[in-house]
Amino acid sequence: MRRSLAAGRLAAPAVVVFGTAGSLVFAALGFRVACALALVAAVLAEVPVERQQREIADRLRRIGLGLSVRTALRFAAAVVISRADFSPPAATTAVALSGTILMGVIALNTVLRVRLRRRRTPVIETRGVDLDALRIPKGPPEALVSGSGWFRSALELPLLLSAALSSDPTVIWLVASLGTLAALLSTEIMASASRRIGERLGPECMLPLVQGFLDDYRPEVVLHSSGGAASAYQVNMWLSTIERLPQRAVVVLRERSALRELGQTALPILCAPTATHLMALDLADVRVGLFTANVGKNIHLLREPRLMSAFIGHGDSDKNASSNPVSRSFDEIWVAGEAGRERYRRAQVGVRDDQLVHVGRPQLDAVQHRRPRPEGWVPTILYAPTWEGWDSEQQYSSLQSIGPQIVRAVFDHPTPVRLIYKPHPFTGARDPQMERAHRLISREIEVANARRGKVLGQYRRAGGTEATLSGDPADQAAESGARPRTSAVEAEQLQHATDLEYFRTLPPDAHLVVEPGSLGLFSCFDEADALITDVSSVVSDFMVSGKPYAVCNPSDLDTAEFVRMFPSAAAGTVITQEGDGIADLLAVASGAAPDSQEGIRKRQAGYLLGDDPRPATVRFEVAVESLIRRANERNDRRGAVVTASGELDLSEEAYADSMEAAGEEGVTDGESVAGDRESIREGVGHSDGAAD
Repeated sequence: MRRSLAAGRLAAPAVVVFGTAGSLVFAALGFRVACALALVAAVLAEVPVERQQREIADRLRRIGLGLSVRTALRFAAAVVISRADFSPPAATTAVALSGTILMGVIALNTVLRVRLRRRRTPVIETRGVDLDALRIPKGPPEALVSGSGWFRSALELPLLLSAALSSDPTVIWLVASLGTLAALLSTEIMASASRRIGERLGPECMLPLVQGFLDDYRPEVVLHSSGGAASAYQVNMWLSTIERLPQRAVVVLRERSALRELGQTALPILCAPTATHLMALDLADVRVGLFTANVGKNIHLLREPRLMSAFIGHGDSDKNASSNPVSRSFDEIWVAGEAGRERYRRAQVGVRDDQLVHVGRPQLDAVQHRRPRPEGWVPTILYAPTWEGWDSEQQYSSLQSIGPQIVRAVFDHPTPVRLIYKPHPFTGARDPQMERAHRLISREIEVANARRGKVLGQYRRAGGTEATLSGDPADQAAESGARPRTSAVEAEQLQHATDLEYFRTLPPDAHLVVEPGSLGLFSCFDEADALITDVSSVVSDFMVSGKPYAVCNPSDLDTAEFVRMFPSAAAGTVITQEGDGIADLLAVASGAAPDSQEGIRKRQAGYLLGDDPRPATVRFEVAVESLIRRANERNDRRGAVVTASGELDLSEEAYADSMEAAGEEGVTDGESVAGDRESIREGVGHSDGAAD
């Protein structure tokens, strides 16, 4: 399937490149009809290339074959072909002049379109924020302002065809005039729309409005996430948990592409790509910042002196990324259970033990535990390998070395076993070999289903935040602030129901490839009888189901050393590079062998996810409340040593009063008082500097 999709993605760019080149060749040879056909194919193929395949379009631009260059080459072909068949020079003159005029208008059109898009993109994009005060006018139709849509093709194609198929200068001038008038009309529409919107979405207007919203809403919690579209899952997994908090919360994103992929939520969303715009906001009421990843842009929120920070991550695993030294910059690091604490202890990266807080994994409260299967059920294996990581030290993926062996073992099993293959969304991001391995496995599953006549229906995922919003960024922000929004809790329930219904439509023994953005991981957990995965958070997440699992060891470590380094594998089967262990897990999943590790898994689940009997959602809420209390106490201490004029009072009496105000025991040791006063001096000094 992935191979056929890849071929489809390359078809349009190939038509554009070879169609444009072919038109030049046919024009030089004087083949009018062939030149016309090549021009039509190239112009029409521009639409999917520029609108849906931006990566390929960017590559063409980098090698000097951008859209403007390709357009110029096609007009050059039109000029050359106009001289064929002893056509009068007036025809060539008409093509050359009218083409130059039309391209000039298109260039002006491009300048105005860029300005309009800038003006209609809020410096801080919002969701769930009332923007009525800005009186945002509706944007012009996308077809008119798109520089690469059907309207652009309609401007270019008539003149090219008239030049290729006609030698009458009158016809050429008439067609060119109509195209130029249409382009001028589009230009005026964009200029008028640009004048109407003005700079009302710029920092002078947008920042005060967002600040007014924050002043009224007074959020105590910020969920901060930075990363592109592929990283949106890192914040999506936390939306329902944050919604359930009793405190008011807001989501802060740092990339616009992530906003497009954000799931539905009732939480207000601020997308602030530029650091200066985020740091211009007064977050006086925010007490807790929750961070989903260790990325550089975190610093723009960490600098806020009145909040305390907690790293919550986007999964709890034995990967070395789960004990990143950068995590020590946070006030607290929230881990699922004792296993997370042990990882930081072993890593020796400067994280203090009192920074670590057990909160469980709130998302797992929705995962179903092991339950009886209906009659006729085919035992199901979920194979969910991780990706290859950003460097070789984070390469835990079994996809290339063990994945094909898993697929063959399932296909060759003496009794029917179903395979659900769910790759990591980042697969192949660093190593093309992983992408090829993924395509191979996907193809084998597709062939196996076809051989047995298994037909799979198309999966239709329930819409996310952007799926129900129309128009450009200005329209979307205005629309989202003017209507009720679906909560993440409701969206997850709807999504799970959609997933369940899709599984029920499949043949019971049909294998399945779960493409990124389709079926949810927890829905696959519920459908599976056993899991095969790599060192990743999928292990501990699946543990709550109580079902058997296996962890792949693609390294040269022996099994004992592998388990010692990655304790999450201790309650499962370890699969070696040679495939040892695959048959054992299949035997347990199919009922041919007893599940001898059930008790071990239960104990290991407590170690990985915490043995607190309270639901993880409750533990998470308690951790948020505790951190808010700590932030308030620290702010009270800081406030007690700042005079009404804003000057620091560093006397021992003022410091003792601050301790008493915070409910703490007074300090009498002079050296300790002096040291703490110096810390306060540094903290307030940093605060003053940050406000500049």
